Amino acid sequence: MQYVLLAVIGVPCALIGFAFALFPRRTFDMDPLQQKVSRALGIVFCLLFFVFMVAGRDAESWAVIGGGLVGFVVGSIPPVRESCRERFVLFAPPAKSAKTSEDQKGGRPSKGKSGRR
Repeated sequence: MQYVLLAVIGVPCALIGFAFALFPRRTFDMDPLQQKVSRALGIVFCLLFFVFMVAGRDAESWAVIGGGLVGFVVGSIPPVRESCRERFVLFAPPAKSAKTSEDQKGGRPSKGKSGRR
């Protein structure tokens, strides 16, 4: 019965880890919906871990960590990552506009070799 409980805990945590692997790595590359979903999944993941840790259920807390890591590793495989990003709109990286790329550079044109004296 304990192994069933470990599987019931590990599988949702693997799905959370899988989702984390599919989101853009940096939060400023995410759109607002992706930020909200990522934040909510992170809170659920941490709460599961802390509840099992405080309750003294070591095997279950390790199942949370192990499931999250396995899901993240599977989601980080490039073909899996690309196919899921194409299939599910939630995981697709937001399109960058020309203005945001200019803002990241500081808005100044590069001087190149002609700008030196």
